[in-house]
Amino acid sequence: MNAPDSTSATSKKRVVIIGGGYAGLSTAILLGRQSEHFDVTLIDQSDTYLSAIQLHRTVHTPLQKLQTNYQLLSYKFNFRFVRAELKFDRSLLPLWAASSSLPVPGAGADAGRLEFDFLCVCTGSGSLPIENNTDPALIGSHVFPLDYLKRHSLDQSLAALLERARNATPAEPARITVVGGGATGIQFLFELDDHLKSKSQSYVLQLVDLEPRVLNVLSPDFHKYVARRMDERGIQYYPGVRFRKQEGDVLIGDRSADQSELRLGSDMTLLFPGVVARPFPMRTNKYGQVEVGGSVLSNVLAAGDCAHFDASGMNAPAAQAAVRKGRLLAENIKRLETGDRLQPYTYPELGYFLSMGPWDGIGWMLVRFNVLTGIAAFGIKEAIELQFRLFLEGVDTYVDLI
Repeated sequence: MNAPDSTSATSKKRVVIIGGGYAGLSTAILLGRQSEHFDVTLIDQSDTYLSAIQLHRTVHTPLQKLQTNYQLLSYKFNFRFVRAELKFDRSLLPLWAASSSLPVPGAGADAGRLEFDFLCVCTGSGSLPIENNTDPALIGSHVFPLDYLKRHSLDQSLAALLERARNATPAEPARITVVGGGATGIQFLFELDDHLKSKSQSYVLQLVDLEPRVLNVLSPDFHKYVARRMDERGIQYYPGVRFRKQEGDVLIGDRSADQSELRLGSDMTLLFPGVVARPFPMRTNKYGQVEVGGSVLSNVLAAGDCAHFDASGMNAPAAQAAVRKGRLLAENIKRLETGDRLQPYTYPELGYFLSMGPWDGIGWMLVRFNVLTGIAAFGIKEAIELQFRLFLEGVDTYVDLI
């Protein structure tokens, strides 16, 4: 396979990046800017990058507005893009490292082996498959898992549901359930509530959560604020319930307290039970180099939700950690080329924010007990999202605290 720019190709270090999310794109853009030193190839199974932290806006906004074509990004930032889905397990990484190459499925110019000096695995995470007991025919009609929503626009399905409910004789309320009280579930829940109110639509909005309180990994202050807002809005809340399956327009779950069955009418069920590393969790040393079987693969690095760095830096499955890990990979690849001392990953978690519909949100800044709510939290969340959008436009406002 040919490099994007064959000029002085032998003097350039070949970097292959698998996965075009926050971590992979950050690495590709930073190294692509130094095209005189690096020949960068980004591999992803999709044609487009998705701004996943804005996915809740697909309640009313077409998915395409949150996507950016990888080919356009590759032209702007001097890397090559190859669309391919790579299936691999932990045992293949040492083989790829030893041969400095990996197989790329496909046809024509994109098929064959791709050689590298450095391989970056940034494959991210995917939703836990809790819908396995549900009839597959219901996926996309009554049941909408996270991975489905990353590929299909929710606004159209929601509009169709509202139209059916309006035209029923007599008119019926649209019954919508969000499963999962983590950040994604809460953001979808409140975005839905505001959008449905704007439509003057009769509806029932429900939250089903396995945990005893929402945002269970954060301080109880988060639960108190969100629970109060749900109560004010009339959102029905079912804590301690495990989703089991969907049968037609009925959600079936089990109450954790006594294992009794819960049946809820639900015309649309959004599933956000949490995420798991894809294709598997990868442990790295403090510099981002992958460890397999106790050995460090010096030319294979990992970043993003799939990678746990053996360092003091933030390892949460969040966009800010993915960006910082990706930036560290780019920096350490440059240092590996020049023989400079590698930088350890020490990025501290500076805060965490989520939106709760337009002009409302919650989060903490600098220290976890410094909880901000309302329009201030919403504004900070918007600023954080804007930072990466500007980065994709070529404006780098990140201060590297690595």
